[in-house]
Amino acid sequence: MQKTIQKRITAVFMALTIVFLLIPVFMAQPIQVRAVSADYPAILLRISTSDNSRNINISGYDEKSACVASELKNTQNENWRFDYVGTDSKGSFYRIVNMGTGQPLTPMNYSTDENTNCVIFGYTGEKAQHWYVIPVEQDKYGNDLYYKIVNYTNTDIALTNSSNKIKLSKYAGNSNQKWLLNPAGLQGFGGYAKDMSGNVKAAVLGGTLAKIVEVTTFDELKAACTSVEPMTIVITKDITAKGNYTKDSNGRYRFNDGIIYMQPNKTVVGSYGAHSLYNVYFRTYNENFGPGHNLIFRNMEIKHDKDLNNDNIMEFAYGSNYWIDHITFVGHDKMKDASTGLDDWDKFLNFKIDTNLITISDCRYGLHEYGVLLGYPADDAETYAKYNGIPLTTLANNYYKDTFTRAPALMRYGYFHSLNNYVYNFSMGYTVHTASKIYAENCYYDGSTTNGNVICDWNEITYFGSYAEDGSIFKNCRRTTIEGKAQICTWRPTQNYSYSSLTAEKAKSYCEKYSGCQNSTANYTYAVFTKTGYPSAGYLTKAVGTMEEEQTEPLNGNLIQNLIITDSTKKSWNIDTDLQSGDLVFGDRDVVWNTVPEILKGSEAIVTACDAKNSTGDSLATFSAGADMTVWIALDNRVENIPVWMNSYQKSNLIMNNNKDVIVIRLDKLMKKK
Repeated sequence: MQKTIQKRITAVFMALTIVFLLIPVFMAQPIQVRAVSADYPAILLRISTSDNSRNINISGYDEKSACVASELKNTQNENWRFDYVGTDSKGSFYRIVNMGTGQPLTPMNYSTDENTNCVIFGYTGEKAQHWYVIPVEQDKYGNDLYYKIVNYTNTDIALTNSSNKIKLSKYAGNSNQKWLLNPAGLQGFGGYAKDMSGNVKAAVLGGTLAKIVEVTTFDELKAACTSVEPMTIVITKDITAKGNYTKDSNGRYRFNDGIIYMQPNKTVVGSYGAHSLYNVYFRTYNENFGPGHNLIFRNMEIKHDKDLNNDNIMEFAYGSNYWIDHITFVGHDKMKDASTGLDDWDKFLNFKIDTNLITISDCRYGLHEYGVLLGYPADDAETYAKYNGIPLTTLANNYYKDTFTRAPALMRYGYFHSLNNYVYNFSMGYTVHTASKIYAENCYYDGSTTNGNVICDWNEITYFGSYAEDGSIFKNCRRTTIEGKAQICTWRPTQNYSYSSLTAEKAKSYCEKYSGCQNSTANYTYAVFTKTGYPSAGYLTKAVGTMEEEQTEPLNGNLIQNLIITDSTKKSWNIDTDLQSGDLVFGDRDVVWNTVPEILKGSEAIVTACDAKNSTGDSLATFSAGADMTVWIALDNRVENIPVWMNSYQKSNLIMNNNKDVIVIRLDKLMKKK
């Protein structure tokens, strides 16, 4: 008779289901395989369950460590880089690389059988390490919300959350097979959130799930941004737009030759080594000309000529889902010294008309007369009826230095969350304009020599705005509370999304050091991360071991014969031929038995590996009986659901425990010689 040790039981024959929180030493060798010629901050994604309660994480750092679903921890272990590999008739496919280890998501043994566990494993180029990422449901704004992730070698098999273990199973459209893709570091309305009607919206992805294109000139940048094809556009050389200035009807100069009208589904990102743009202006206008929704701009330094004093650097008038991230808006040192002799009217950033669902984070604003405008610029009944409630906007971890007015912003109509911003040397912070709903928290305001007004609640309007602030610090400031006709804002962003917040003091320190574009992975980070720094865009690890272990000789005792271990942990298994107190419980842990019942002392025991708990396949091991014998199985008393294959076993009253204070019960069954 032959006995099969089923995969659903971690421990048998004097081994048990003790689970330790273990972080093994990572031994694989990292390599850099860049998608482009220069490193840049690639978008990293959390692969989140459909209710956004858990994210795919890793159980350890070694090759073949299991992938699990865990609550948000904000570590790189739960961040994944989706490397575009190619597109065929089935769609686009990717290598999904874990950012804690550089190891790709891989089916165990490269198998696409039902119930195969997913692990991390060094890159070998196996086709099973590639995945199709296919949208299956959109939000009300037309953005892809839920995705199925199926294997390249078998598109019927999808990533599945099975009791918080990540397995493969046939795709049936169940909620545990639908995944959200959430950019790491992104908080607020640009991310996973609810709108004011309670509708769930997708996070902005830009061109994350698309090919990568390098640009080195303005013409290349413009051609990529205005292409209808989704893409990530990486700037690898500093770019200056060239052309002719023109005067508008107000006598101010404009530079139409530097304008780029964005098409949808783009990420525009500066490399660490080169990310400066001069006289480059990004726009959207309407659904036909530069519709530009689902856009990400990050890690760029943007400068402009002081003579161009009537152009907004970024001006968006249409579309939803924007993330403006780690941008340095430089400004200029002579704000009122243009050759025209006229004051500046230009702004750094302007979201107007019906743009919506915006996060502006980790940006740095420099010397300028005006900073940021948000909302439709009119105050009448028709406009109120059409635009009241938009844009939904989050401003987080931004640093405004010497931006004198509208820093953080002038705000109309929408809901605005100002979180952890640092505003230094300003004249006017918030302009509380038409029907705006503003909630600020844990910000730091220092008026320096200007003794700036934190708020200006506009009185000469029909529809008064509202404002409230909590946890902020005011230094050298005036008008820190409502003094005009504005109302007290009762809205709180917790109605729409969850987020993490620093104290005002910590926000100031963070913004001074990390806001704006960065030159290296060491300084590029987000306030929500538990550790600073950002993985390289080419961080990838080659395989050190082999996925399938070589077959070893069977183990033999007197009673236990021909023990064949099919699990990858086989090197840690052995046969204890004389079981006694003090003997090892596992072959890969220092856990020992404290007590062994008299009837079991001196018996033979199969010592398994604790790491076998992450194993896959139909069985872990098989053995034959060398004589008539009784088989005892040690099972952790915390196990509530006894496996079906053990139903015929009889529960005994024997108790034994180990030096980790885990008590086990005994179950027995008579097994006769084959």
